[in-house]
Amino acid sequence: IGIIWNLALSSSSQGGNRQLADVVLPGLFKVAEEGSALDEVTRTRLLTALFHLTKDQAVLADERWLGPPTTSVAKLVGRCEGHDCGEAQRFGTQLLEHLIHTHGGECALLVIQEVWQLITT
Repeated sequence: IGIIWNLALSSSSQGGNRQLADVVLPGLFKVAEEGSALDEVTRTRLLTALFHLTKDQAVLADERWLGPPTTSVAKLVGRCEGHDCGEAQRFGTQLLEHLIHTHGGECALLVIQEVWQLITT
């Protein structure tokens, strides 16, 4: 995941994240589904990689975000804690904001439902 993060960071300045995302998003979404089973380092790297990939508007607008991937990211952001998670939590929160702005109500509903679960449990 760290390599993907570095590739996304360097590709974002060249507009190449769409091609990278086509290859890696399905796998990253699958990892995100593991949720609470992920250790802090993996959560941090995953949120950071996804954030850098979505600096490309075409990646952010990808319809594959709708549904479980958005819910999984919201869960990861909510479970971010510890010394190294501050920046990843900020990246994850910004990613969710950008997803809501791009995809509108359907995405916002997914995030709100997850936030509600975190607050009430």
